[in-house]
Amino acid sequence: MGVNTFKKGVAMTQNEMVIEYLKENKMITDREAFTELGIRRLAARVSNLRTIGYPIKTVMVSKPIRYGKKTTYAEYHLEEK
Repeated sequence: MGVNTFKKGVAMTQNEMVIEYLKENKMITDREAFTELGIRRLAARVSNLRTIGYPIKTVMVSKPIRYGKKTTYAEYHLEEK
């Protein structure tokens, strides 16, 4: 599921890596952005991509964790045009 971070021998930008990942997987979380792409500020990259016209939807997900607590995180989905 990894994205090739080189395109025609030139390193891709973080924005390019995120959009390629979304095209392949339809969804990305902050954790996936860090572990798969080495990107620490996914929300900033998503904001950049929205500004240039990519239709990215945010879905907030709550999941149970240890000791009866919950965590909430964002999933970013590439919407069909």
